[in-house]
Amino acid sequence: MKMLDHNMITALLSLLLLPSIASALNGNGRQAFVTYDGWKAFELVTQGDKLDGFEMPGNMDGIGAYLLEGGDEIRVLVNHESPFECDLKNDASVTALTLSKSSFVTSIQSILSSNTISSENDPIVTSMSLAYDSYRFKDGSIATAKDFNSFQWFCSGSIHKPNKFGKNTGFVDQMYIFGEEAPVEWGHGRFFALHDTTLHLISGAGSGDATSWQGGVNGLPEDALENMAMVDTGETEHVVLVCSPDYGSKTLKIYVGKKGFRTNGESCGECTDDEDFLARNGLAFGSTFYMEGSLPTKGGSFSGGSFGTSINDAVTGEKLEDISTSPLQPTKV
Repeated sequence: MKMLDHNMITALLSLLLLPSIASALNGNGRQAFVTYDGWKAFELVTQGDKLDGFEMPGNMDGIGAYLLEGGDEIRVLVNHESPFECDLKNDASVTALTLSKSSFVTSIQSILSSNTISSENDPIVTSMSLAYDSYRFKDGSIATAKDFNSFQWFCSGSIHKPNKFGKNTGFVDQMYIFGEEAPVEWGHGRFFALHDTTLHLISGAGSGDATSWQGGVNGLPEDALENMAMVDTGETEHVVLVCSPDYGSKTLKIYVGKKGFRTNGESCGECTDDEDFLARNGLAFGSTFYMEGSLPTKGGSFSGGSFGTSINDAVTGEKLEDISTSPLQPTKV
């Protein structure tokens, strides 16, 4: 899948703003924020907007976007940091929007040239719905909404394209990953990958034990994760994710996953079956380490950290919020 350029991503940021009135769909509402230094924006959608029987929920947070096959449409995924009862589906934890790329570009050009969006423009948002319609457990087996019961507080999220750092590096498939910023003791703190319209559970451990060959804690323990950042391993057999919980354990962790292995530790080769989605992407079999060391003081720096299994030596912080990979130095976050 193709990624979006800088101007489109900038325009999409307006999705996260909540105006005082509804009906902002396709730029028809009053803009509820002020821009500075020559920046311009318009709202695509806001809480309460309705399309095809679906009403846009509130508490919008994480967002990801990519071009669909053919390059004529953009898929936008929006997290909602609110509870969601999976059985009832009376809200949404992640909303999927489809945008017309041509209408979107025309509207951006119109805003830049005249600060208006022509009422003659074709609609930008062409569909709006719950982002997923099927579920799978970590081992790839099919789940139901009732198996998951409910979701809580999906916060930050990130799109990952295939071969992120070069041929056969990073994930094999494109996906949107995000977690529940909610306590484990409530039955939450889980992490998920959304691929097409299937939601895959990443957190937890399978029957195989990755610690026997690489150490750490087997699998990916539940925690109130804000997000994960992928780093470049310099090779093709593993994926590495830095995990940032802004409460819960409040400790930085690093997950090392081996691509091509199921949760029981067995190899599945290229793992082309649907149930092996997590296995082929290194998210089914792996282990987690604590990042040991200390956060630098204000204006300072710290070097010489290590990885281990002792939470007492882990890097901690009162509010470990969003985390991302350096685009110029992908071994850094």
